[in-house]
Amino acid sequence: MKINCNIIRDLLPLYVEGIASEESRELVEEHLEECGECRERCECMKCPQPQPPVQQVGQLKRLKRVLLQHTLSIVMIVVFLTVAAMILIQGLFFVKPDEAFGYTLLCFYLILPVTAFVCSLVLGLGKSAIKWFAPIVFGGVGVLIPMFFFRNFDGIALFFALIPSLIGLGLGSIIFFSKRAWNRRKRQKRANTNFGK
Repeated sequence: MKINCNIIRDLLPLYVEGIASEESRELVEEHLEECGECRERCECMKCPQPQPPVQQVGQLKRLKRVLLQHTLSIVMIVVFLTVAAMILIQGLFFVKPDEAFGYTLLCFYLILPVTAFVCSLVLGLGKSAIKWFAPIVFGGVGVLIPMFFFRNFDGIALFFALIPSLIGLGLGSIIFFSKRAWNRRKRQKRANTNFGK
């Protein structure tokens, strides 16, 4: 008697688990001798694909989260350093002496501070510990680049990147911690509401 493959496929899980009745088991074995496709399906069911342990999945998610946190910090630092390098290269090689004053005013009083502020603000919104070193890097670059142009150190150079960086990082951190506290209060309120039910 020829048995439909769909019926055998319905019985295969019971057969593989060893809980099929004697008649069903004999019926399946008889069919498997004749049908290669069902035999392959049965072999696949006997050897399931290994699943990653739950602990490894949790560790991978944690690693991914940490990499994303640090990736944002590194990207913001690279963005600032790229803008600073472009200012330096442009000023050293492409600005004519009669345009140097306007160029330095534009770059050091507008572009560099705004870039430091925005990058630090974005850094402040994240969890990464690298963000606390950004004002040192930004301030150092903000002091060094004007030294290339003016050939002396001026205290006002600290305002080119360090002060805007500190302000941006402070604002970003305030927003980050306020948002975190708000979410904590919301979760606590929700938990209290659910507990009262």
